[in-house]
Amino acid sequence: MPSDRPIAVCASATFLCLAILLCAPGSLLDLPAAAPLVFYLPGWALLRAFGAEPGGRFESAVLSVALSLAIVVIIGVLLNFVGSIDTPEWVASLGLTTFGACAVSLVTARRTKATGFLEAAAPSSARSAALRSRDIQAIALAVGLGAAAIASSVLLWLHFQEFYYTQLWIVPQPDAPDNFIVGLHSAEAGEENYAVDLLVDRRLVQSWRDVSLKPGQSWTTTFRWVGFGNYPRAVRPLKETEKGQETKAMIPERVGLGAVPRVEALVYRSKDPSVVYRHVWSAPDCATDENAHGRPPCEF
Repeated sequence: MPSDRPIAVCASATFLCLAILLCAPGSLLDLPAAAPLVFYLPGWALLRAFGAEPGGRFESAVLSVALSLAIVVIIGVLLNFVGSIDTPEWVASLGLTTFGACAVSLVTARRTKATGFLEAAAPSSARSAALRSRDIQAIALAVGLGAAAIASSVLLWLHFQEFYYTQLWIVPQPDAPDNFIVGLHSAEAGEENYAVDLLVDRRLVQSWRDVSLKPGQSWTTTFRWVGFGNYPRAVRPLKETEKGQETKAMIPERVGLGAVPRVEALVYRSKDPSVVYRHVWSAPDCATDENAHGRPPCEF
């Protein structure tokens, strides 16, 4: 007949591990306290609760480790679904699982004691059949929990996205040097409404107040900067005549010299319109060192 003492030892060890991990985190006792709580105690308690302990100690230890790891995986997946996957929650969940299994084991042990005389009177063949049935239960429990852990992990992997973000860019149009392409791409968790402001030389020149994007959608627009900002800017002459007269630079040539205004885009989300969510700007061919060659310095 099973004894209550191993159950009490398991519950006491679990309580001690929880006390160390939750009340004194970061101490040298963290690893010794976490190891049994993660690798052994939950699985052993669950085997005991289902009455599925195999006959040998080695088999019992192996199954306890395997079940404990499966429980850790399942608890991690469940905590991730509720958005509370952190060390204290994980440790507390393992402790509650172990305590619950110990309580079930205690009730089962008391019932077994009450009917113990019937088991003692049973023939050896019946006891052997009971042992075989217990082994089958242990294997079925291990396989079931392992399959549940794998299934939950696969489900999480299929639906999990590590980062949610919005991408904003501003680039010159290849075939039109006086144009910029402004683009927005949403990789958020759901549909988002954006507001986009376009500035030239730090002055607002155009706005879009209702840009609605679903996950995976993009929005682009083309903006011609000529006529906005402090343009044309003073640049070094491209050529000088013998009399020292300067020639005027055309738009493509000014782009090559970096003589275009600073064009920047700011994005706000409708749920927080007072905070700039994304900010990009253009500084084509500007100078970042002393070797400017007529180009203006970069402003960041």
